[in-house]
Amino acid sequence: MKQIYPVVIIGAGAAIREWGHIKLFSTWRYNIDAAARRLLETSAGNYAGGWETPRETRLPTGAELVPEYLQPLANHPVLAPVISYGHRVIHITRVSEDGKGVDKTRTQGREDSLFLIRTETEAKDAGFITSPLPDPLSVDRDQFSGKTILVLGAGHSAANTLINLGRLRHQSPGSTILWGLRGTANPVRLYGGGAVDQLPARGQLGTSLRRFVDNGDITIVENASVASWLTCWFLPRGSAPTWPCFPGSAWALIRLSKPLCPGAAH
Repeated sequence: MKQIYPVVIIGAGAAIREWGHIKLFSTWRYNIDAAARRLLETSAGNYAGGWETPRETRLPTGAELVPEYLQPLANHPVLAPVISYGHRVIHITRVSEDGKGVDKTRTQGREDSLFLIRTETEAKDAGFITSPLPDPLSVDRDQFSGKTILVLGAGHSAANTLINLGRLRHQSPGSTILWGLRGTANPVRLYGGGAVDQLPARGQLGTSLRRFVDNGDITIVENASVASWLTCWFLPRGSAPTWPCFPGSAWALIRLSKPLCPGAAH
């Protein structure tokens, strides 16, 4: 009996290609799933269904397994929309529809609650997330110039970074600098003692930062809460496939009190 369930396929990378020179010890006959075969042999949308079955008695190598079977399967119009690459699943749990956690033993209706899938992403490698204390006025200029940048944190590292980004904005007016804070903006906590600070250099840091904020070079975003440097999928039981928290990208999961820009969904 065939049953239809919502599906998401999440992969970390092209692992099979790494051992493409290795020959499998089982023939094609035992490596082609029956449901996958039916899918590849059936037309759908712009797909004509003209998949050519490999000779079943041949032993495939990893390099042959990908182009002759897995790649056509991944490109099929039924599967392509639910496949996400560059993610490694690290945790699967359940949540209620209002986003609250679900207790394994006491929550009623747990079996019908949403699945929450957390994955590691390649966001840092892709340039979406940087290491602390970048140098936007020198070696990292091209990475930041003309971009929308969100700096998280209220410590001295964040202050130094924000000041440099504020200076960059004067040189590159297309840059947008956002400062994400966990709570509401408290001037004393954010900018320190200013001219009466016991450490003059620390006081100057706060004074310079405040000037950029007051001049509109830096926009404060209050009540920003970082859940994790992850991308998440919510997979409901019996409904459509998945949606990423940040559509079309691999970013940190950040909850904000207001959108970063008009009309944006976060």
